Amino acid sequence: MEVLMYDGSNMTKVIESHTVKAGKSVKFFYNNYTARNPFVTDSAHEAQFVYKELGSLILLDENGKELRVPIEFNNGPNDPTKAGLTSAPIIEGYIADIEYVVPEDPGKDITVIYTANAAKAEIIYVDETRGKQLETAVVDGKYNETINYSTADKIKYYESLGYELVKDGYVGGKFGEDTKTFYVTFKHGTVIVTPDDKFTEEDPINPDNPDGPKYPFDSIALDKTITRTVKYVYADETKAKDDVVQKLRFRGTAIIDKVTGEVIILDENGRKISDGIKWTALDGTTFIQVISPDIAGYTPDRKEIGSLENVDSNIDDIIETVVYNKDIVDPEGPKVPAQVETPIESTNDAPILPEQLSPDTTINKVETVENKESGKVEAATTEDVALPQTGHKHSNAGLIGLGLATIASILGLAGTRKRKKD
Repeated sequence: MEVLMYDGSNMTKVIESHTVKAGKSVKFFYNNYTARNPFVTDSAHEAQFVYKELGSLILLDENGKELRVPIEFNNGPNDPTKAGLTSAPIIEGYIADIEYVVPEDPGKDITVIYTANAAKAEIIYVDETRGKQLETAVVDGKYNETINYSTADKIKYYESLGYELVKDGYVGGKFGEDTKTFYVTFKHGTVIVTPDDKFTEEDPINPDNPDGPKYPFDSIALDKTITRTVKYVYADETKAKDDVVQKLRFRGTAIIDKVTGEVIILDENGRKISDGIKWTALDGTTFIQVISPDIAGYTPDRKEIGSLENVDSNIDDIIETVVYNKDIVDPEGPKVPAQVETPIESTNDAPILPEQLSPDTTINKVETVENKESGKVEAATTEDVALPQTGHKHSNAGLIGLGLATIASILGLAGTRKRKKD
């Protein structure tokens, strides 16, 4: 038998040839190839070659499910009648029970069982408000198995504690080669309360969680009145006048964290910026000026209680006291300027006898009128009469009486003198 070797780049060009006898082989110089004559004899005869189908590696998981299409055995490198070494392929997430085979029966299939790797999934529950994890649920399984888990019960539980669900990131699916992680995010729920809401410090904020946080105050605490009381007293602290009471009312609105029970203030994006209650002034924020009233015979130590501005709900009630002290009176009485004495005028020339008048008496002016018909003298005074030592003034009626008595005496003397003259 003649065996020819051709140039691979030019299949018409023979680069080496050999004649090989039946049952013999020859080695080529190029590429170290060996050619064998399969014939038994060199004489002419008919030869028939029968090829049988090679077997395959059947790739199954633990449940008998085919993972991939079968892998056909390799041919024997030195004996085409045999199957050669065939390796089991690497499949992600699985481990094969054999790495490779050298089939004894090249036509018989061989099964390779792949075991799924252990796998797990984590479902992490997050408190977005405080930036921390609440808990992590771990679900174990095997690669490519369906993850069997539900977040429904956990979401309901955390909502009973005052949380609000932001996002349930658990989507299920199958286990992977690496750990799968899902996030379920919550934020702190809040409740807005005003004086119109009726609750006490004993009431739970979350009705579904009676052992949870309670309201931090009674609802009535959100209706607050600041008073300023002005008291009027004498020096001995007895009451001088009725109190003046001024009131400013404030209405509070509180946002309470349902998880912690804290009173908070939020920004426009719902994020906490501070603690506290927001107060609204219903009557303004100024206590107006109060003038101290007059009390006869007394002087207040403060003429007024000034106005007070920028009053807020955080100040304590105010008490102002005005003390009235008794006026000091001069024991000699008020000083009156001395008056010029006016001589008593008479209708005749009769002199006034000094001994007939009190030395402390001053008569400003006396007019007399003689009633010719009756022969009586009438007197009247139009000005007050003052006693210089006491400064007290007497009524005209008293002075008229005194004047009439004096005039009568003078007229009597005058009449006597006239008769003697005649």
